Amino acid sequence: MDLPVAILDLPGALADASWNGVPFYMPDSRHTTGRRVQRFFFPGQDTTAYQDLGAFDGPMRITGLIVGDLYVTAARLLEAALRTPGPGTLVHPWYGDLRMVLTEPAELTFSQKELRLVRFTATFAPYAAPVASIGSSLDALLADILTAEGAVQAYIAQLLAPVGQALWLAGTVAAFAASVQSYWAWATGAVLGGVAGASGNPQLAAAATVSIAALGGVGDIAILTTAGYGAAVGALLAAVPSAIADASATLAAPAVGPGDAAITATPVDGRVSSAVLLAACTAAQAQVAAGGVTGGLALAQAAWCVLAAVQAGTTIAWTSNAEAQTWLAGALTALDATAAQAAAAAVPTVSTGPAAVAAGQMWTALQDARGTLVADMTATIGRLPQVLTVIAAAPLPGWLIANILAGDTPALIGAAYADLLTRNSVRNPALLPAGALETLAPASLPATLAATAA
Repeated sequence: MDLPVAILDLPGALADASWNGVPFYMPDSRHTTGRRVQRFFFPGQDTTAYQDLGAFDGPMRITGLIVGDLYVTAARLLEAALRTPGPGTLVHPWYGDLRMVLTEPAELTFSQKELRLVRFTATFAPYAAPVASIGSSLDALLADILTAEGAVQAYIAQLLAPVGQALWLAGTVAAFAASVQSYWAWATGAVLGGVAGASGNPQLAAAATVSIAALGGVGDIAILTTAGYGAAVGALLAAVPSAIADASATLAAPAVGPGDAAITATPVDGRVSSAVLLAACTAAQAQVAAGGVTGGLALAQAAWCVLAAVQAGTTIAWTSNAEAQTWLAGALTALDATAAQAAAAAVPTVSTGPAAVAAGQMWTALQDARGTLVADMTATIGRLPQVLTVIAAAPLPGWLIANILAGDTPALIGAAYADLLTRNSVRNPALLPAGALETLAPASLPATLAATAA
């Protein structure tokens, strides 16, 4: 399609659109819709039968244009948005906001004959959250986390929409990013310092360091357009919690180093990474009261932190239902507090109308994630052993108590002894003190020891 010079000189004549907050112009869009109909043929018969298989929507094929002096930089922002996994928001000039997923790789075209212009084509399909089937509560939880993260990104884009008209807001954003760097450093140091012997701390520090340092570059982001600036700021703010949560994910197979020695890396314990993220969430929540752009950015940061903490929690190998219940209570407290702040931000004013709508959508997504978290953890907790409190009438050797707990299964004595020492922080393993001792519930408790559920 050849565009007249007059249109290139007047991009306002084109239809505005955006994908995940990155703006562009949409000269045309086409999509298919109707019914899914299956036609059946039968041997020896000239007639056919039809079966209706439901409504059919999509795909939607669009043509986009980016016009302006900063067209190369804007194209790179669009590339990053197109590479983002999961569903996103397509602002369509004719249909409005659509929740879509990119189904085919997009194609960007530069031409020496068309300077200051980038063409691209992309194919999208309507997105509907998957219906969780029996036994897939974890999949449903991860899907809701992804959806909620997209809602937070959309809120950031609307919150920073006035930045094109009021450039002083860029200074406010840079100041907030500097404060975020400080409380990330505090959260990482405070939590890791309080976890004695926690495995994976060096990996966690390495995972967070690069992303924390990158926050200092917020002030260098070119203000291309209002939506483009919001997308870039949101990507930087989301990078730190995402890096910490990803550090607890199962790593790929180890590479082979010098001398054919395997290079192994241990994932960060989800208990540690989720504790760091929840601490940072609390710090961000305290800044929401500042209101304005600073308060809105703090709300988005709190939401990203608690969602990343929940994601990290899915990697924890729980040892008891008491441990899982304690973690769940802390995660729900952070989720509820963040959702309450999102609900407060959803009350519209004259100056925050679009941002208030996005805050309401973020609240909905957080509530959905809360429901699937409770469902997943309830199923998990029900499969975990109880922690019991064993009352010893007098000081006893640890091996003796472990032997009594193991009962008729000698192979469990070592595990019972190790659990006693670890769970009760015993200094002298030769002689355990009299009184209450916590232990995982054995199949049966000997009559010589009294026990009550913790």
